[in-house]
Amino acid sequence: MPVLEPLPSDANVIFGRWANVLVVRALSTETDHTFLLYESNLRTVLRRHPQGAGLVLLVDHEESPPDGYADRMQGLLARYGGQIITGSAVINARGFAAAVQRAVGTAVLSVSRMQGKFAIHQSVDEAVPWLAKRLWPEVGRAERSRELREALIGRPALAGRL
Repeated sequence: MPVLEPLPSDANVIFGRWANVLVVRALSTETDHTFLLYESNLRTVLRRHPQGAGLVLLVDHEESPPDGYADRMQGLLARYGGQIITGSAVINARGFAAAVQRAVGTAVLSVSRMQGKFAIHQSVDEAVPWLAKRLWPEVGRAERSRELREALIGRPALAGRL
């Protein structure tokens, strides 16, 4: 089974790497420290994959984004958007919380001019093919997609942190 490589994380957000994809699993709302980890871990993945990387954000909580979230994410995307090939966000919240998270995500993408490169999805099964089509060549894409999906669903490297 494919395994995510653990990256420095905190109690709110778990980071991992699979191939040239930074995987971010938000268990709770981000803190100042979390945003430092976003940037540090993204730089780590981009150093290993200077041709570009993908980003998968799994939102596994029902809290509203913290104050300043949109500005901080827009800044991150402005600094690294040229090296981020594509990204997918999976919102696992329900109801009002999901609507707020989707609205903030859509606003961030709109202002940062990343629409088309990023999409917000309702499931990993929806997100992985979308990301894979934009990230990897057709040859080998199906296998990489299957492995990424298994790494995201199984999350074996992150199991001890849950």
